[in-house]
Amino acid sequence: MPKESADTSLNQISSGLKMIEKIMSIEPNHVNLDYGGGKYNKGTEYLKTRSIDNLVYDPFNRPKAHNEAIELYCDLNRVDSITILNVFNVIPSEIERYQILDNCLAWLKDGGKIIISIYEKNGDGIMERTSKGYQNNLKTERYQIEIDKTFGYMVRSTRKGNIIILEEK
Repeated sequence: MPKESADTSLNQISSGLKMIEKIMSIEPNHVNLDYGGGKYNKGTEYLKTRSIDNLVYDPFNRPKAHNEAIELYCDLNRVDSITILNVFNVIPSEIERYQILDNCLAWLKDGGKIIISIYEKNGDGIMERTSKGYQNNLKTERYQIEIDKTFGYMVRSTRKGNIIILEEK
């Protein structure tokens, strides 16, 4: 992710975190990985009230030791759900988006789901530099096509507005 991605962290509860309960049945000890979850803990506090443990992994907004501990946890335990919220739209490299999703799929339990939200801005597809980093300005459908092209053999993607939901085939 571009280093400027640290500046895009917002102190709010993302609507994507609120979707976890809508798309999955929540079992006791449900663990969500919030990839690129930023430096604030409002989302984690919100999910805790819903009996969901939220692990935030963010290479630009969390200390290295924190991220390494999250990686180790996910390597050893795997997680029930993963959220990647307004992350892909600030990463100009398709290869880097592929690497993120590849890592996340390795950390996901069988039967788990990944929720990806996209901020489209104007959707014209012209990448621009913003005051806080980059914005790809791509439609959500473009990211879904990218995901299906690369991972379609192993996951089924569905789209609801600016949300892509991935689950095993």
